[in-house]
Amino acid sequence: MIEEKITAFLDHLKAQGVEITGETVFICNDGVVLFIPNERGVDIAVVRNPITVDYTLGITDKEVELWTTTAEIVKEMEEN
Repeated sequence: MIEEKITAFLDHLKAQGVEITGETVFICNDGVVLFIPNERGVDIAVVRNPITVDYTLGITDKEVELWTTTAEIVKEMEEN
């Protein structure tokens, strides 16, 4: 059952000293798995449609370098 596998995975992470205390993402080759702690445990969201930066939109390497953290992306969105 998937719940048992997820619990085993989370237990393994905890045994390795990895605690999910905030939104945590695991990056896979074909998407990401987002772990979101809540009062019951951890919710999990799977995103299977990653996109790459489309340079045909006029985005430059210099602009992409500004987006190295989520805070920087949010700041750029707020300014524009």
